[in-house]
Amino acid sequence: MKSSAAKYCLCLVLAFSATQPEATALDIHEWILPEVREIRAEKDRLRSELALLPDAPNWRQHHTERFGYHSGFSSRADTVEWVDIDLGQERTVDSVALLVPAQESEATSMPGYGFPLRFRVELQPESPESESVIIADYTSEDFPNPGALPVWVDGNGTSARSVRIVATRLRQEGNEFCFALGEVMVFSGGVNIAAGLGRGQFDGSRRSLGAVPRWGFANLVDGHSVCGPPRGKMESPSLGYHSQMVNLRNEPKPVPRWVEIDLGEEVPVEQVRLFPAHPPEFTHRPGFGFPTRAHLELSTDSTRDSPHVVPLRVETPLAPPQSLVNPADNPVGVPAGGRSARYIKLVATSLHNANGLYNLALAEMEVWSNGRNVATKGSVRAFDSLESEGWSKAALIDGYTSRHQIVDSASWIKGLDRRRQIVESLERLDQKEVRLVATLKRRTTLAGVTIAGLFLALLPILALRRRIRQKAEIIRLRDRIAQDLHDDIGSSLGSIVLAADDALVASGSAQKEDLLDIRSTARATIDSMQDMLRLLQRGGYDSGDLGTHLEEIAARQLRGVPYEVKISSKKAVSDLPINCRRDLILLFKEALHNLARHSQATEATIVIERNPSHLAMTIRDDGIGFDPAIAHSGMGLGNMRRRTERHGGTLQIESQPGEGTKLRITLPYHG
Repeated sequence: MKSSAAKYCLCLVLAFSATQPEATALDIHEWILPEVREIRAEKDRLRSELALLPDAPNWRQHHTERFGYHSGFSSRADTVEWVDIDLGQERTVDSVALLVPAQESEATSMPGYGFPLRFRVELQPESPESESVIIADYTSEDFPNPGALPVWVDGNGTSARSVRIVATRLRQEGNEFCFALGEVMVFSGGVNIAAGLGRGQFDGSRRSLGAVPRWGFANLVDGHSVCGPPRGKMESPSLGYHSQMVNLRNEPKPVPRWVEIDLGEEVPVEQVRLFPAHPPEFTHRPGFGFPTRAHLELSTDSTRDSPHVVPLRVETPLAPPQSLVNPADNPVGVPAGGRSARYIKLVATSLHNANGLYNLALAEMEVWSNGRNVATKGSVRAFDSLESEGWSKAALIDGYTSRHQIVDSASWIKGLDRRRQIVESLERLDQKEVRLVATLKRRTTLAGVTIAGLFLALLPILALRRRIRQKAEIIRLRDRIAQDLHDDIGSSLGSIVLAADDALVASGSAQKEDLLDIRSTARATIDSMQDMLRLLQRGGYDSGDLGTHLEEIAARQLRGVPYEVKISSKKAVSDLPINCRRDLILLFKEALHNLARHSQATEATIVIERNPSHLAMTIRDDGIGFDPAIAHSGMGLGNMRRRTERHGGTLQIESQPGEGTKLRITLPYHG
């Protein structure tokens, strides 16, 4: 009898949990299922560890023209593909890091393109008679796509002449299968000994796509990867070294420009690493000041009469001799072969073009000897130097890029690999928890039917809860609208203050123009406030009212620009949910603001039409156009895209310089 009563109570609790908000239901599941409690405790532990690891890199920021290595395409997933990296001589291998490529084309818009489903990593000794050593074997089951995070493989100090990556099951891309890697790093004593090996150090893979400069053998060890530089959490106090800007009209022969590090003593130099500059004012131009042609000179005495010259390798067979591809934020490793030197000079024989002026700039220059960077204790000389605004010769060896602290590469990549493992573990735990809860819910279905009468008794309570939730939603909506009013009006009032300040110090006719600016800005502020208050006070629109409102906004914002508005059904606009209508107004205003301010258009067309499932708004102009890739985060496009995606809609931009702009926004009726 007691057992039956306990079972009934349990069923009652479970059925009640199904009617509760998600957070409350999960708490009940945790109370009933010890496995759920254990899973959530493990997830909390993993998240705590995750917070201490390096931040995941923003892979979209580190694109260059060089993607990595790409095999040929195959019609079979089980085609075996491999690539060898010849280290030049037998070296001790502490670890191998595989970094996956990301490409900006439509076919490969996400990182992890071509990473093999199954693979192994082998180390081959110097002697061809010796057997290779397998240091990683993932051929028994599919390997999760690592995305933009590297895969770290321990080498355990094994001596090897070459590293081979063998793909035994290829990843499907489209209707075919392939094997691709963005970068391979081989660490020995803290130094990536594979950096800058070049095409001649590669032993033939079975085949290669050969689509240079994007794909090729040499791209596998050029330092260009989706991870970028090894960055710490500390922000940089400096930008790096910057030569004086050169105007070719005043100085027709601006090269060679140079910068040199005096190490203070003669040391064996294993590698020189160059970190490109990326100042904040050039957000969309990484690799600022990086030379298009350059070489290193290593000298042992102060006369520098006969330095050892190390060319920076040819970056692509299609480029002119010694021409370098901009590495974006990626460090460039130049092997020096252990040659003794005290003075390390970077000589640029072709400078970076910075909007018609030319310069040489680097965020950091490292000199690796016996497994450590010895440049930090040296001193810097240069042909000339800009010593202001964060630029200085001393900043070339301060341990920072233009953005963040530089940390140990091997530890950083190992930390990113651990982040990848934790993210994968969290995903598996989430899936396991979902399965447990789903099983529990299935087992309680019968109990739910038995206590249906109780559920009916709870209907008044549920109705009350629903009304409370609806009221809370209205409050949240008003809060968001109030925030929009604050932001919009605050910006306009700021413009009024600036115009008023200018008017106070102006004289003559200039005062009248400033006062006209103040009046215009005040009117725009009133219009913006009325737009928001109209939505807030009405809570909705009558049939056709919102369409009329959009026409009023167009008339207000496109003064001086001939335009035409075509609305297939004004009622279709008002049928949108209230949250969607709110964002539609803000999207419309931002789009017209950009058109009026930036396009220089002489004609514009606005078409709003209803489809069975969504509303489509198209805005065209015949203005000067722009490059959407360059304006990606400018002109408010990021905010517009987020507002559209919030409702399950899409934002499409078609534009080219000189060819006008087409902007299309779609919003579903039931997002």
